[in-house]
Amino acid sequence: MPKSPRRLVLLPLALSIMLAACGGDDAAQQPPPPEVTVVTLAPETTTLTRELPGRTTAFRIAEVRPQVSGIIERRLFTEGSMVREGEPLYQLDDATYQAALASAQAQLARAEATVEAARLR
Repeated sequence: MPKSPRRLVLLPLALSIMLAACGGDDAAQQPPPPEVTVVTLAPETTTLTRELPGRTTAFRIAEVRPQVSGIIERRLFTEGSMVREGEPLYQLDDATYQAALASAQAQLARAEATVEAARLR
């Protein structure tokens, strides 16, 4: 079956009309141009600082403690100050020492009484 020349002309014409109808409006589909901002740079000096967490320890440590036992009533030096050899550092409560002295004196008196009683027998 031979094709008619009329059909051969109409077919490409119909296809081109359909393609033109599908294209739509190009201006309506384009996004608006992006906004552009301008920044003017100027040189200036800045100081760089960093805060880092950490701990420090002293190179030398001198612990000051009383050499006798007892209740400390007062500290006679200021922490961090210089002290000299022989200088008193603490004032201790002497009630326990007074009680120990009285007990020792009582034991001495009892021992002397025992010696005296043994000599008399």
